Amino acid sequence: MVAVVGPSETRQLVGDADVGVDAVVVDVAGVVVDVVVVDVAGVVVDAVVVGVVGAVVDAVAVDVVGVVVAAEDHRTEDRIVVYFTSLRGIRRTYEDCYAVRMIFRGFRVVVDERDIWMDSAYKKELLSVLGEKNVSLPQVFIRGNYVGGVDAIRQLYDVGDLAKMLKGLPIRAPGYVCESCGDARFVPCVNCNGSRKVYDEDEDQLKKCLECNENGLIRCMTCCS
Repeated sequence: MVAVVGPSETRQLVGDADVGVDAVVVDVAGVVVDVVVVDVAGVVVDAVVVGVVGAVVDAVAVDVVGVVVAAEDHRTEDRIVVYFTSLRGIRRTYEDCYAVRMIFRGFRVVVDERDIWMDSAYKKELLSVLGEKNVSLPQVFIRGNYVGGVDAIRQLYDVGDLAKMLKGLPIRAPGYVCESCGDARFVPCVNCNGSRKVYDEDEDQLKKCLECNENGLIRCMTCCS
């Protein structure tokens, strides 16, 4: 399964600190996967997205002497995750992504859609999970298990196996559209209003907003929580 450690989550894990600390993301075997660097004030400087398919991943903050500060579990075994792109630059890729999304919408199941065009962190996340430098889109995970791309989904759909795999997953209400984001899955950052800059009164200068992605967006908390 995929663990997403965002700036706000990491800040909660780290808290206030008098010394430099690292937020270390480990898998269930205790193997360090990657790190999130924070400065001496405990402010998140950078965040990474890592994870493993089919296992619980813990985001653990530790201080310089190795004392565990906090831990949090991130689970995806109860959902469908689809990595796709809404960019129409490559027609075949866009059409494949659209086809897979429409197949799942036909079943009215709730889908965690991760658009790499809207947030490049999803691309890094997907490459990390699959362990490859380049992957085609879309890519689908069901209940934390990797299923495959458009060909795999179409084949499962044609033989009736996809319906069996989706049995028991949450269902969307007929005609449901998120009132907050219009099913775009993202909304402008409430911290910087999408500008990606926030004013630091203490230093009297603008600084990079740590709450949003490169497009000044954050995940919609109404439909993507």
